Amino acid sequence: MEGGCRETFMQPSLYGRPLYWPPPQPLSSLSSNAIIALCVVVLAASCGSSTSVSPSLPNPFLVVNHWSVESLGLQYPDDLAIGPDGNIYVTDNSNRVTVISPQGTVLRRWGSQGAGPGQFQFNGPVGDPHGRIAVGSSGLVYVSDSGNDRVQVFSSGGRFVKQFGSDQLLSPDFLAVDGDGNTYILDDNGTTKFSAAGMLVWRIVPGVSSDPDLNHGILPRSLDSHGRLLAALPERDRVIYLDADGHKVDAFDIGSLLLGGPCQVTVDAQGNTYVTACGPQGDMPDYVGGQGADSLVFNREHKLVGEWPGAPHDSLGTSPLFGPHGEVFALERDGTLVELKITLLEQ
Repeated sequence: MEGGCRETFMQPSLYGRPLYWPPPQPLSSLSSNAIIALCVVVLAASCGSSTSVSPSLPNPFLVVNHWSVESLGLQYPDDLAIGPDGNIYVTDNSNRVTVISPQGTVLRRWGSQGAGPGQFQFNGPVGDPHGRIAVGSSGLVYVSDSGNDRVQVFSSGGRFVKQFGSDQLLSPDFLAVDGDGNTYILDDNGTTKFSAAGMLVWRIVPGVSSDPDLNHGILPRSLDSHGRLLAALPERDRVIYLDADGHKVDAFDIGSLLLGGPCQVTVDAQGNTYVTACGPQGDMPDYVGGQGADSLVFNREHKLVGEWPGAPHDSLGTSPLFGPHGEVFALERDGTLVELKITLLEQ
């Protein structure tokens, strides 16, 4: 399908269902019937088929190292990727890419605010715009420069290589790169595949497909060992697998466990998937360690086998990413970079 385009249309919603938390009211302000109804709901939630994570569900995550935003010189980190050299690449609100060694040493930075080559526009209000990042197997670094409606590509040392999508993308966001250098990108038009040469291959703009999984925003993030693209469906609380032609080949429900639905999904070499919540939108109270502030782990049969409950650390803002030598890194929601050890029980 190189050079062609397949489209289905709708207005996508990028970050899942809208959330509203009403202000708390004292019980004295409620009628007796309302109080009875509230008690019935609470009792049913505790005794019925609840979607809450079981207290017995193991936490397979152990933080073995962590680095604060201050120690790394970062400003509101947005995303991270791991290169084939094991180095960590982080975008933040300073319109820069920062490269960090697996030992937590800042190696280099590049970028500034602007619209020229090597410049970015991904600082602004929370949620808009974004600076997502991915690193291909060749070591090339791909950055969603959402404020400039493009993707820029760099060498691992920060040399500008090329850009694409300027006349085809609108506020690009989540992205993933496969082993051949093809890029899968979510933007305001839908989810699009570009070839290694930067040519549009296909686009899924939800709206007319008979498959409801293709009628909502598809948030690409990683590829498994079979070359399938994994993406989150926040409005449907599902994870979807797409083949190289954009066809759905698998999907599974995660349940209503994550606040805002799932936003990021990554996969390890064994096929286990790690799904992280979109989290709060707008002015919402701190929810560290609260219900919904989780990352969930599913085995290759899509069975829920573990969770990251947040506390005593902050909850994860990105799903774990896996380095070439067994390293595992993620960003917490406060921007802390953490190195993790993950131990899953035999299934």
